[in-house]
Amino acid sequence: MTQSHLQSWEDRQTPDHARARWTVLAAPLAIAATLSCSSPSAETATDESTTNSTTDTGATSDDATTAGSTTETTETTEEPQTTDPGTVCGDGVVDPGEDCDDGGDVNGDGCNIDCTTSATLLWEYRSESGDQSIRSLAVDPRGALIVGGRRGVDRWIARFTSEGVIEQSSDYTSGGGAETVLGLALTPTQLIAVGNSTTAPSARDFWVASLDDEGVIAWEDTYDSGWGGDWASQVAISSEGQIIVAGITSFESGTTGLITRSYDDAGALLWSESIPLDLDPNSFPLGPGMTI
Repeated sequence: MTQSHLQSWEDRQTPDHARARWTVLAAPLAIAATLSCSSPSAETATDESTTNSTTDTGATSDDATTAGSTTETTETTEEPQTTDPGTVCGDGVVDPGEDCDDGGDVNGDGCNIDCTTSATLLWEYRSESGDQSIRSLAVDPRGALIVGGRRGVDRWIARFTSEGVIEQSSDYTSGGGAETVLGLALTPTQLIAVGNSTTAPSARDFWVASLDDEGVIAWEDTYDSGWGGDWASQVAISSEGQIIVAGITSFESGTTGLITRSYDDAGALLWSESIPLDLDPNSFPLGPGMTI
C-alpha cells in the first residue's frame, strides 16, 4: 500500500484529531523526499501546496505525500542481556568443580569454606624402611609443616613445603640411646624443640633447644634429676614470650612426677618446679598437648 493510499484510508476511518496527527508525521517525509531527489519532476511536485501542507494542521496535499519515496523507520528494542555469574562457592549450591557447598564460613565441619571436603588427603609422607616416627608438628607463617620425632635412635626434625616436599631435614644424637623430639613450638624468631637426649644408652635427660630455619641449634639445655629418666614432652609460648616446657622427671623415692621449666628467648632458665605424683617410672603423658 502506498503512503497516499494509506493516508486516504486513514482520512475515512479516523476522526479529525487523528488526521491532524498523521499530517504532522507525513510532512517531514515529504521534505526528506524533496532533499533527496534532484530530478525536475520532484521539484515540480513540491510546489506551494506542499509548503502549505507542512505548516497546515488541517489537511495534507496528495501531491506532497506522493512526491519521492517514503522512508520507513523500524524501531528495534534490544533484549536485556543477562550475565551468567558462574559458580559461586558459599552460596549453598554444589556447582561443577565443587566437592561440597554448605554455605557456611567454618572449616572442619565436613565442608570447608573453599568448598572442599574436610580432611581430604592433600599429600602424605611415608618414611623409608627402618625405625622412624613423627611425634610432634607445627606450622610456620609460610605454611611450611615442621615435624619432630625419631629416625633410628636419633632425634629428627624436618620441614615440608605446603606441597609436601622436604626442604630441610636434620638428625641430632648424643649418647647413643633412643632419643625423640616430642614437642615443637614457634616464636616469632625461632623454633623450640623439646624431647629427650641421652648420656648413655639407658640414661634419658630432659632436653630443650632453639633452632634456626636451617635446623642449626642456637642454644639448648638439658636437665638430669640424677634419679632416673627425665624428658620434656610439651612446649608452649606465653603471652610474655616465655618458653614453658613440661615433662616427666624422676625422684629419689624411685617414682616419677611432673616437671615444668621456664626459659627466656635466649635460653636462660627463669624458674623450674617439679611435683611428685608417684607415677610408674615408664609413664608417658597422653592427651592433646599443653596450652597456656
